[in-house]
Amino acid sequence: MNKRTQANTNSVLRNEKGMVLAVTLMLSAVLALLGTTAVMTTTTDLKIAGNYRESARALYNAEAGVHAVIAQIASGGFAWPAFGGSQTVTVTAPSGYSFDNGSGSAGISVTNTDGNYYRFQVTGYGDNNARKTIEAYFMREPSLKGYGVFAEGDVKIENNRKIYSYNSNVTPNPNPLDYPGASTGRGNVGSNKKVQADSGSYISGNVGLGASSGGTVAVYDPGGWPTPTVTGTIRTVGRVAPDPLGAVGGTLAGQFTAYSASNDNAAYMTCSAGACTASPGKIDAGSGKTVTLTGKAGGSNFYFSSVTLDGGATLTIDTTNGPVNIYMTDKLDLKDWSLINMGGPPTSLTIYSRSDKDMNIKNNGDFKGTVYAPYGQVKIENFGNTFGLAWGKEVTVKNAWQFYYDEALTNKFPKPDGSLTITSWKDVM
Repeated sequence: MNKRTQANTNSVLRNEKGMVLAVTLMLSAVLALLGTTAVMTTTTDLKIAGNYRESARALYNAEAGVHAVIAQIASGGFAWPAFGGSQTVTVTAPSGYSFDNGSGSAGISVTNTDGNYYRFQVTGYGDNNARKTIEAYFMREPSLKGYGVFAEGDVKIENNRKIYSYNSNVTPNPNPLDYPGASTGRGNVGSNKKVQADSGSYISGNVGLGASSGGTVAVYDPGGWPTPTVTGTIRTVGRVAPDPLGAVGGTLAGQFTAYSASNDNAAYMTCSAGACTASPGKIDAGSGKTVTLTGKAGGSNFYFSSVTLDGGATLTIDTTNGPVNIYMTDKLDLKDWSLINMGGPPTSLTIYSRSDKDMNIKNNGDFKGTVYAPYGQVKIENFGNTFGLAWGKEVTVKNAWQFYYDEALTNKFPKPDGSLTITSWKDVM
């Protein structure tokens, strides 16, 4: 190669003209790619943010629907469905809100799930086809606070006595041999003064410590060995109204007055000879005699001065057509292998007393129902079983009795103001 050719080759190799343009084009391409990516990312983020906003809007609308349903039910006029049944409540979304039953209808179906709790679903909507469905559970606020046993004064659970709980809508006939394992854990006991649990006693539930009218907090008094068992918690709950149903000076007092004048004693009661007497009436049955009280829609209402059963007598509650209420002005004596309402659930019978006399369930007598006696002593003693609820000025459970609180009674005595409590909810879609 001659010197001229070599010089020309070196000149070409050293020629850098056009590199700036190439680099500029490469940088432009990279920047364009980055810009496009940024635009796409921003657009995607905006879409995600928009979808999240509309999803949140749908959830808020569903929540608004839940509160609207509760408010509609609490306003009155709702036909409460029986266990397993459903009832429709119509709630129209106000301006600015969007919710319904999930199928375009304002009719929300409310189902009684177990006698105590009710369930419904509401679907809320947002833009871009966003929707959220909330399933809510609620209960009627109970006047009797969910207690199986309560007293203004002392509650005494004596040696080896057991307080269990069950739900008669689910388990109609508890077998004592299945307990305590089968207990639902809601056999709650409470007092405004003292809960005394003696050696070996067992409370399958909570202990609620109320307070006196002067504010003195109730006490829990465990004693003896083996140590009493409380499966739940022992907690201070503030003063509990000792007569929440108003047997004196309240709603229940008016019912006593009304049924003393007009009641179902004559039309819905059948008795063995000599077991019943004339108005104001009393039941005094012994030696295997029987008395039958028949329910009707809305409840039959009987007015007695006293009820006494002994010697294997039986008080049968026929709930084919409805429950039975007994209003008493004196005492109850159930004893000596006698039975009250053992063929029906505790929800079918309520005994109301405004007397300061004792309400006795003893000596192998068995009972299913509610005893509400805020001014008298409820004494459950000397063998046998009680299924239901006991509310008194004082309550004593002793001598080989087992007490089963029926959770199905929780909603039988709701607060008169119609208070409802939402117990839980969840996003199901």
